[in-house]
Amino acid sequence: MQYTNLPADQLIRTIRFVRRELTAEEIAAIDDILVKALQRMGREIAEKLEGDR
Repeated sequence: MQYTNLPADQLIRTIRFVRRELTAEEIAAIDDILVKALQRMGREIAEKLEGDR
């Protein structure tokens, strides 16, 4: 299997490994941070695309 975005793949594998050691509350907090970061990235991409029109 080839990965086009190796840093993201490494991050996902690391999170999966670390999650085994965390409490449910800690996992929920990390998930919340990741969702917010992805939403921000999506907004930034949308703004850039709007600016490129």
